[in-house]
Amino acid sequence: MDYQQDNPAVYGLKFEARCMAPRLGEKDSHNFIVGTHSLKEKNEIHVIDFKEETNEVECIGLYSHPGEIWQLQASSCDTDLFASVYTDSKGWHCSAWKLGDGKAGDKDGGEAEEDIQKLKHVGDFKGHEGAISTLKWSVVEEGDEGGEESVVTIDSKRVRWWKLAQGGSIDEGKCLTTPEIKGLTTGCFDPHHDLHFVTGDSRNIS
Repeated sequence: MDYQQDNPAVYGLKFEARCMAPRLGEKDSHNFIVGTHSLKEKNEIHVIDFKEETNEVECIGLYSHPGEIWQLQASSCDTDLFASVYTDSKGWHCSAWKLGDGKAGDKDGGEAEEDIQKLKHVGDFKGHEGAISTLKWSVVEEGDEGGEESVVTIDSKRVRWWKLAQGGSIDEGKCLTTPEIKGLTTGCFDPHHDLHFVTGDSRNIS
């Protein structure tokens, strides 16, 4: 993982993956979550840890996940809380989940069925039409205890702003849709203003 290393650390997956995200709430280690993208097999969330001292990567948690996983974002406050965008036979979905404390037994992708844990479903980010192009989670600075976290989800026509309370409830704060909004493809939080969000379509930034 260190580009200065002659021998980079490698972790193998059983299925292809399209997304990964850092576990921002984990302050004392290098943790990441990876989501697989298999059309026919049961997909998985891998929680991996990079050992800087030994330049090794190991799997510290393995979980089953519905559908094909397209995007992942993790909470900066709760180490076990994350959100995913995924598809199944019914269409596009975006949900919040919590990890348990299960351990995977094999770090080379050859995990046994009994090693796979179940995720706790926290709630859904509903109301989208068609593909969900963007999922972003606000970063809460250290020392800002008790503050609400924000999640923004985007489809081609709508920007939805959600609030996540510490108890795990999901409340939709705002839904922005105007005739001028067409073909939204991406977005991100302003790093200096957590209430500002920037969106983009094929040619315009708003």
